[in-house]
Amino acid sequence: MAIPDRTDERLRALNVAEGQRKAQALFAETTRRELTAAGRSEYEATDRIGDLAREL
Repeated sequence: MAIPDRTDERLRALNVAEGQRKAQALFAETTRRELTAAGRSEYEATDRIGDLAREL
């Protein structure tokens, strides 16, 4: 079994941190734009959130 390279571990940690940052930004913008407002269907909200994620 290969020993993990410390550089690989650091890169993975940076990628996780970046993913978390992007998720937080998406959640904040979803809330700001009220994409999950009452009366909106789950499918409509999902489509709009997907569009926003691609936009960001």
